Amino acid sequence: YISPHLHQIFSDQEKSDIFCHYLSHLHDKPLDSSDPLELFGALVQAFYRAAINPDPNKAISTNQIIENPELVSFMRNEIGMFKHEQAMVAKALHMQSTLRKKDDFERRGERRQMAVLQTEAFPLALQFASRDYSLSGEKWLFWTQHYEKSRDKIQIAQKRVRRKKKRTSSYKSKTSRTGSE
Repeated sequence: YISPHLHQIFSDQEKSDIFCHYLSHLHDKPLDSSDPLELFGALVQAFYRAAINPDPNKAISTNQIIENPELVSFMRNEIGMFKHEQAMVAKALHMQSTLRKKDDFERRGERRQMAVLQTEAFPLALQFASRDYSLSGEKWLFWTQHYEKSRDKIQIAQKRVRRKKKRTSSYKSKTSRTGSE
Protein backbone atom coordinates (compact mmCIF):
# COMPACT_ATOMS: atom_id res chain seq x y z
CA TYR A 1 0.00 0.00 0.00
CA ILE A 2 1.09 3.55 -0.64
CA SER A 3 -0.29 4.57 2.75
CA PRO A 4 -0.84 1.70 5.20
CA HIS A 5 -2.38 4.03 7.78
CA LEU A 6 -4.96 5.37 5.36
CA HIS A 7 -5.69 1.79 4.30
CA GLN A 8 -6.45 0.99 7.95
CA ILE A 9 -8.79 3.96 8.17
CA PHE A 10 -10.66 3.03 5.01
CA SER A 11 -10.96 -0.57 6.22
CA ASP A 12 -13.04 0.60 9.20
CA GLN A 13 -16.37 2.18 8.21
CA GLU A 14 -16.64 4.45 11.27
CA LYS A 15 -13.08 5.77 10.90
CA SER A 16 -13.56 6.16 7.18
CA ASP A 17 -16.70 8.24 7.73
CA ILE A 18 -14.89 10.55 10.18
CA PHE A 19 -11.88 10.96 7.88
CA CYS A 20 -14.01 11.63 4.80
CA HIS A 21 -16.20 14.07 6.74
CA TYR A 22 -13.17 16.18 7.62
CA LEU A 23 -11.82 16.08 4.09
CA SER A 24 -15.18 16.84 2.47
CA HIS A 25 -15.53 19.96 4.64
CA LEU A 26 -11.93 21.04 4.12
CA HIS A 27 -12.81 24.12 2.08
CA ASP A 28 -15.77 25.17 4.24
CA LYS A 29 -13.27 27.17 6.28
CA PRO A 30 -10.59 29.47 4.85
CA LEU A 31 -7.53 27.49 3.78
CA ASP A 32 -4.37 28.91 2.23
CA SER A 33 -3.55 26.29 -0.39
CA SER A 34 -0.11 27.84 -0.91
CA ASP A 35 0.87 27.07 2.70
CA PRO A 36 2.00 23.44 3.12
CA LEU A 37 1.50 23.64 6.90
CA GLU A 38 -2.20 24.42 6.50
CA LEU A 39 -2.65 21.65 3.93
CA PHE A 40 -0.72 19.08 5.96
CA GLY A 41 -2.46 20.30 9.10
CA ALA A 42 -5.92 19.71 7.64
CA LEU A 43 -4.96 16.22 6.46
CA VAL A 44 -3.31 15.30 9.76
CA GLN A 45 -6.26 16.65 11.73
CA ALA A 46 -8.60 14.42 9.70
CA PHE A 47 -6.30 11.43 10.27
CA TYR A 48 -5.87 12.21 13.97
CA ARG A 49 -9.62 12.54 14.56
CA ALA A 50 -10.37 9.36 12.61
CA ALA A 51 -7.59 7.09 13.87
CA ILE A 52 -6.41 8.32 17.25
CA ASN A 53 -8.63 10.78 19.12
CA PRO A 54 -12.09 11.51 17.74
CA ASP A 55 -12.98 13.78 20.69
CA PRO A 56 -11.70 17.34 20.17
CA ASN A 57 -12.67 18.19 23.77
CA LYS A 58 -10.26 15.63 25.23
CA ALA A 59 -7.13 17.47 26.36
CA ILE A 60 -3.87 15.89 25.28
CA SER A 61 -0.29 17.10 25.60
CA THR A 62 1.96 17.98 22.70
CA ASN A 63 4.36 15.22 23.75
CA GLN A 64 1.61 12.60 23.72
CA ILE A 65 0.71 13.66 20.21
CA ILE A 66 4.24 13.84 18.85
CA GLU A 67 5.26 10.56 20.52
CA ASN A 68 2.36 8.59 19.06
CA PRO A 69 4.14 6.11 16.74
CA GLU A 70 1.14 5.74 14.43
CA LEU A 71 0.81 9.49 13.92
CA VAL A 72 4.55 10.09 13.57
CA SER A 73 4.84 7.31 11.01
CA PHE A 74 1.93 8.75 9.03
CA MET A 75 3.31 12.29 9.10
CA ARG A 76 6.94 11.45 8.41
CA ASN A 77 6.87 8.37 6.21
CA GLU A 78 3.57 8.58 4.38
CA ILE A 79 3.04 12.27 3.72
CA GLY A 80 6.63 13.52 4.12
CA MET A 81 6.24 16.24 6.73
CA PHE A 82 9.30 17.91 8.18
CA LYS A 83 9.86 17.77 11.95
CA HIS A 84 9.01 21.45 12.34
CA GLU A 85 5.68 20.93 10.56
CA GLN A 86 4.97 17.89 12.72
CA ALA A 87 5.69 19.89 15.88
CA MET A 88 3.45 22.76 14.73
CA VAL A 89 0.52 20.42 14.07
CA ALA A 90 1.03 18.71 17.44
CA LYS A 91 1.11 22.09 19.23
CA ALA A 92 -2.01 23.22 17.38
CA LEU A 93 -3.90 20.05 18.34
CA HIS A 94 -2.79 20.54 21.94
CA MET A 95 -3.72 24.25 21.95
CA GLN A 96 -7.35 23.42 21.27
CA SER A 97 -7.69 22.67 24.99
CA THR A 98 -6.18 26.09 25.77
CA LEU A 99 -8.72 27.79 23.53
CA ARG A 100 -11.57 26.33 25.57
CA LYS A 101 -10.19 28.05 28.72
CA LYS A 102 -11.22 31.60 27.89
CA ASP A 103 -11.79 32.48 31.57
CA ASP A 104 -8.27 31.38 32.54
CA PHE A 105 -6.86 33.48 29.72
CA GLU A 106 -8.76 36.59 30.85
CA ARG A 107 -7.44 36.24 34.42
CA ARG A 108 -3.83 36.29 33.21
CA GLY A 109 -1.76 39.41 32.89
CA GLU A 110 -0.99 41.00 29.54
CA ARG A 111 2.44 39.35 29.24
CA ARG A 112 1.04 35.87 29.76
CA GLN A 113 -1.84 36.57 27.39
CA MET A 114 0.63 37.67 24.72
CA ALA A 115 2.63 34.49 25.27
CA VAL A 116 -0.44 32.45 24.34
CA LEU A 117 -1.27 34.59 21.31
CA GLN A 118 2.37 34.62 20.13
CA THR A 119 2.58 30.85 20.04
CA GLU A 120 3.53 29.99 16.48
CA ALA A 121 0.82 27.34 16.30
CA PHE A 122 -1.98 29.65 17.49
CA PRO A 123 -3.49 30.44 14.05
CA LEU A 124 -3.46 26.74 13.13
CA ALA A 125 -5.09 25.87 16.47
CA LEU A 126 -7.88 28.35 15.67
CA GLN A 127 -8.38 26.65 12.31
CA PHE A 128 -8.49 23.22 13.94
CA ALA A 129 -11.01 24.41 16.54
CA SER A 130 -13.14 25.87 13.78
CA ARG A 131 -13.10 22.62 11.78
CA ASP A 132 -13.79 20.55 14.91
CA TYR A 133 -16.56 22.87 16.05
CA SER A 134 -14.96 22.61 19.49
CA LEU A 135 -15.51 26.29 20.32
CA SER A 136 -18.76 28.17 20.62
CA GLY A 137 -19.20 31.08 18.25
CA GLU A 138 -18.67 33.46 21.14
CA LYS A 139 -15.33 31.89 22.13
CA TRP A 140 -14.14 31.68 18.53
CA LEU A 141 -14.93 35.37 18.05
CA PHE A 142 -13.18 36.21 21.35
CA TRP A 143 -9.96 34.48 20.24
CA THR A 144 -9.95 35.86 16.71
CA GLN A 145 -10.56 39.40 17.96
CA HIS A 146 -7.77 39.13 20.56
CA TYR A 147 -5.41 37.74 17.94
CA GLU A 148 -6.26 40.49 15.43
CA LYS A 149 -5.89 43.24 18.08
CA SER A 150 -2.48 41.87 19.07
CA ARG A 151 -1.23 41.12 15.56
CA ASP A 152 1.13 44.15 15.42
CA LYS A 153 2.66 43.33 18.82
CA ILE A 154 3.03 39.69 17.78
CA GLN A 155 4.85 40.59 14.56
CA ILE A 156 7.21 42.94 16.41
CA ALA A 157 7.98 40.26 19.01
CA GLN A 158 8.58 37.63 16.32
CA LYS A 159 11.00 39.95 14.49
CA ARG A 160 12.86 40.54 17.76
CA VAL A 161 13.18 36.80 18.35
CA ARG A 162 14.41 36.22 14.79
CA ARG A 163 17.05 38.93 15.19
CA LYS A 164 18.28 37.42 18.44
CA LYS A 165 18.52 33.98 16.86
CA LYS A 166 20.50 35.35 13.92
CA ARG A 167 22.92 37.12 16.22
CA THR A 168 23.57 34.07 18.36
CA SER A 169 24.09 31.80 15.37
CA SER A 170 26.50 34.23 13.69
CA TYR A 171 28.31 34.71 17.01
CA LYS A 172 28.76 30.96 17.36
CA SER A 173 30.09 30.64 13.83
CA LYS A 174 32.62 33.45 14.47
CA THR A 175 33.83 31.90 17.72
CA SER A 176 34.07 28.44 16.19
CA ARG A 177 36.23 29.86 13.36
CA THR A 178 38.59 31.60 15.76
CA GLY A 179 38.75 28.60 18.05
CA SER A 180 39.77 26.23 15.26
CA GLU A 181 42.65 28.41 14.02
